[in-house]
Amino acid sequence: MKKNKKKDETIKVYCEVILGEFKLSNYEINSFLMESLNTNSLYLRVASLEAISKIGNLNKFIEAIKYISDNNYYINNKIFIDILKEFGGDKYLLNKELIDNFNIFNNDLKKSIVDHFKNNKVEFVKEKLLEILKDENSEKEIRISAIKYFSIINSKYAQEIIIDILKRGEWEYRAVSAATLSSYKNEESINSLLESITDKNWYVRYNSAISLLHLNQDIINLVFLKGDKYSRDIIFYAMFMEGRISYEEYLEKSIYLDKIKYLEVINNV
Repeated sequence: MKKNKKKDETIKVYCEVILGEFKLSNYEINSFLMESLNTNSLYLRVASLEAISKIGNLNKFIEAIKYISDNNYYINNKIFIDILKEFGGDKYLLNKELIDNFNIFNNDLKKSIVDHFKNNKVEFVKEKLLEILKDENSEKEIRISAIKYFSIINSKYAQEIIIDILKRGEWEYRAVSAATLSSYKNEESINSLLESITDKNWYVRYNSAISLLHLNQDIINLVFLKGDKYSRDIIFYAMFMEGRISYEEYLEKSIYLDKIKYLEVINNV
């Protein structure tokens, strides 16, 4: 490290990768890695943060994340989530620090942190994420990530909020809410999805259809009882996409639906 810390970017990245693999921690190493965060090179910044994570010094890692946040340095969502996963120390303590310091991070990191909680099924952060879910002023991407979190960590209170979002939220919220309700196998979810399958937005209708197929094997009759041509069409398309019917069967049903639509038009005339 002493020999190469003034060399070019490629050599520095290589040094940081090696330091992360050895998991050694002292003042000189920590200073070198922290200094490397302050760079225009994305590769060097990512390598430095990854090394700090692997070394597993919790205080230094949180300090590094705060530094990235305060300076609004860009790190790809998936890459940052992978870096969190590679933390070499106590994962519970890391998650506790992340949720305790959540409000001071920038929005990009907040979204990634919520995704990290979802991917790793971190349940003790649920109350904080319920606050985000309830807050209509929360940044959109963070709130959407919170909705997805509750597809993994079930909560009756969260379900009530998600159903309300499905009824009156923006289409992006409605679409992800429709998908999330597939994790709540109860009558409230089915009734809400039977309403949202008639939504004016195609993605909301499609996610509603997929969720209904997961929740109820006999859902087709309930959809047909609604008498809505769009919901009838989307349920068969969802069945095809889920591999429940073949492409030929889907075409046959589409032709059948076209005949029904034609008869409805004739009758209305």
